[in-house]
Amino acid sequence: MQVLSRIDWYITREIISLALVIVAVVSSVMFVFRIFAFADYVFLSQDALSTVFLFVVFLLPTIFKLTIPLSLLLATLIVTLRMSQDREIEALLSCGASVLRLARAPTILGLLGMLTSMYTAFFLEPMSREQLGRFKWMQAVRGIENFVESRLDEKTFLTDVFPLDHVDVSLFVERLVSGRRGEMEGVLLNISDPRSKIRDDILLVARKGSIYKEEGDTFPDYVFRFEDGRIYQPSVRSPDSEDLEPQGRPKATVRTPVLQGSFVGPLPADAHELLTRAGDWEIFRFQELKVSMFSLFRRESRSDDESEVNIRTLPPRAYWTELKKRRMSQEWGRDRRIVRDHTYFYEAFTVPLACLFLPVVGICMGVCDPRRRPGHAYLGVGLFVLVFYATLMLCQQLALRYVIGPETTLWFPPLVLAALTAWIVRVRVIYPPSASFLNILRFESAVLLTKGRRWFGAGT
Repeated sequence: MQVLSRIDWYITREIISLALVIVAVVSSVMFVFRIFAFADYVFLSQDALSTVFLFVVFLLPTIFKLTIPLSLLLATLIVTLRMSQDREIEALLSCGASVLRLARAPTILGLLGMLTSMYTAFFLEPMSREQLGRFKWMQAVRGIENFVESRLDEKTFLTDVFPLDHVDVSLFVERLVSGRRGEMEGVLLNISDPRSKIRDDILLVARKGSIYKEEGDTFPDYVFRFEDGRIYQPSVRSPDSEDLEPQGRPKATVRTPVLQGSFVGPLPADAHELLTRAGDWEIFRFQELKVSMFSLFRRESRSDDESEVNIRTLPPRAYWTELKKRRMSQEWGRDRRIVRDHTYFYEAFTVPLACLFLPVVGICMGVCDPRRRPGHAYLGVGLFVLVFYATLMLCQQLALRYVIGPETTLWFPPLVLAALTAWIVRVRVIYPPSASFLNILRFESAVLLTKGRRWFGAGT
C-alpha cells in the first residue's frame, strides 16, 4: 500500500506538470485565433503590448473552461503511455494493482479540475466579460478621438468610422466649420447591423452636426448632435389601398429601398430627392437629435427590451433568476436567444463534469502493450472526445430548434460519457494490455453480434 501511495504521488506530480504545459499551449493557440477579432482595438492603442496582455487576462477565463478537461485527458494518457513503455504498468498489474486502483489519483485530479473549471465558468468568466466590454469601449473611445482629430474631412465618405461591435457607422460631411474641430454642416449618417437578415438601416441627413465628448460617472461617451434634419428608415407599409387590413392599418410588406449607386456620396442637400426616388422610406423630421456612441456600442437603444440585458455578465444566481423570468415570458418558444442562453448556462455545468470521466479514460487507453505503437490509444481518445462534444452540440442544436428542452444539454452528454467510460473500464479489466484498441473493438463487436443473434433466435 505504501508503494502504491508513492506511485499515486508520482502519477499526480507527472499529470499536474504535463497538464499545465498542455493548458498553456492549447490556451495560447485558442487565444491567437480569438485575438484577430480584436485587432482593431490593438491597433488603436498606443501601447500594443499592454493591450494584448489585458486581452489575455480577459479572454483566458472563457478559454480555461474548455482546455482544463482536455488537458487532464491528454496528460493522463501521455503519463500512462510512458509508464506502459517503461513496463511500470505491467509491474504494478503483476503486483495485484487493478486499473481502478491506478485511476484513483487521476480521478481526484479530475474532481479538482471540475471544481476549478466550474468556478472559472460561473464566477471568473462573467467578471471577465464585463471588464472586457469596458476595456473595448475605452479602446473605441480612443479610436473616436483619433477620428475626430485626424480623419474627419470634408466631402469624404467614410465607411469605417468607429470600431463598434456588430454596428456599421458611415459618415459623409459636406463642410467642416473652420477653427472648430467636430463641427459640421451638411451631414449624412448611416447606421446598420451587418448581422441583420433584413434591411434595417437608418439614414440620417441634417443641416448641421457636431461630435463632442460627455464625461459620465462610469464611461466617457461621444455624442453626435444634429440639427434640422430627417431620418429615413425602410418602409414596411404598402401605399396601395387594397393592402389595408380590416382595422385600416397597412399590411407589412417586404419592400426594401435600393439606392441604385446614389449612396456612393450624395450631397446632403440633394439626399432627400435621391432617397425619395430610390425606394419606399419612413421619413421623420426633427429639429434636434442626439445619438450616443456608447448606446450603439452596447446595443441598448431599447432599454425596455429584456433581450438587451447582457446576461452572460451576471453571477450564477442572477443568471438563473433572469433565465426563469425569460422562460415565463411570451417570447419563449419564438426567440432562439433565450434558448441559447439556457444551453450556455447548462454547458457551464456539462463541460466541467467531463473532468470526472476523462482522466479515467486516459488511464484505460494508456494501459497497452509496450511493444506496440501508441497510435491506437490516441485514436481511441480522439473518438471519445468527438462523441462527447458531438453529443453536446447535437443537443444544443435540437434545443435551438425546439425539438427537445434545453435542460437535456445538462444531463444527456454526461450520461453518454459516463456510459462510454464504464464500457472502457470494463474492457480494460477483461482484456489484457496486449490487446490493442482496434482488437478490443473487434472482440466487443463480435460479442455483441453473438448476443444479438442468440436474442433474436430465442425470440423467434
